[in-house]
Amino acid sequence: MKHKFKYARVFTVFLLLISFSFNNALALPLIRSTWSLGAFYGKQTDNTLGQLASGSMDLTSSKLYSIEAAREFSINSALGRFFMPVVSSVALAFNYTHQVENPKNLDQFTPMIILRWRRVFFTPVSLAFGEGASFSTRISARETRSDKDANDTKKLLNYLLFEASVSPINSLDFVLRLHHRSGMFGLYGARNNGATALQIGLRYYLG
Repeated sequence: MKHKFKYARVFTVFLLLISFSFNNALALPLIRSTWSLGAFYGKQTDNTLGQLASGSMDLTSSKLYSIEAAREFSINSALGRFFMPVVSSVALAFNYTHQVENPKNLDQFTPMIILRWRRVFFTPVSLAFGEGASFSTRISARETRSDKDANDTKKLLNYLLFEASVSPINSLDFVLRLHHRSGMFGLYGARNNGATALQIGLRYYLG
């Protein structure tokens, strides 16, 4: 069963969180050299990335529960010095996702690198982009094909993360993200349909 879902409803809540945390904007550090833990919940969409970018979203009944551990590197680290002229911080992360869907559930394991831009336009809003590889224990319903390329679907796919977050306090982020798996135009030798989920969650910094 699909549920029509409009971007406006999601971002109305998000804007309220932004306004709540605006008074703390000046206290937000640009770089956190620490570990973080995140927990996220969301639903699979029945849309391509292009359709999502145009504001169209159809949520399916498939649910995703994710936990994520990440190490965010300081500007003094070798990895930090390489990326810092372009971004505010860089992190290495591992994401575990349990996806509940018919006829059978599946698990995804995803190591990735995350580039983050903090306090965009002097607001408490941060934006992030992640790139990695995602292994699934089963090919999801959204990724399954029924045409001549059905036998070329793979469990190992490219992973993309698009994220926006706000921080009401220094150690906590409210997160809205897109969780996307695809064959990356044949790079992985896979012809799966792309699969994207919308997730919300929390991230806590351990220090």
